[in-house]
Amino acid sequence: IAQGQVVVEVRGRVLSEMEYEELSDPSYVVSFDDKLLQLKRAANDDVRYIDLKEHGNMMRLINDCHEAPNLQLMYWPELDIARRILPRRAYLVAKHDIPANVELTWDYGKHYERHWLSARHGTGSAWARPPSGNR
Repeated sequence: IAQGQVVVEVRGRVLSEMEYEELSDPSYVVSFDDKLLQLKRAANDDVRYIDLKEHGNMMRLINDCHEAPNLQLMYWPELDIARRILPRRAYLVAKHDIPANVELTWDYGKHYERHWLSARHGTGSAWARPPSGNR
């Protein structure tokens, strides 16, 4: 996979803020980053979260890697505040060339609770729904 190549589109059920808050299990929800969520709220753009749990594609099976992910989340169309264009879709894109037989990973983001790290370092805490932000 070549650097910059789109590997997969984030596909699933699009959720508004209220639908997201009503979810009993947000484990497979991807959102726009905090800055974009603020802009989307201000513009009353209802595409804020994508729930991959039931209607998602294979993207939901790509594992988390906080240290050295080889994929990154990219939004489309690109943000253009002057023209009032906000992203409405998301993709995972190769951060660098990825050879065959290498596991694909991406960083789920700062709001994703990594229980195994908390337990390993003795700082365990209960999982809490992020107030906003990406998975």
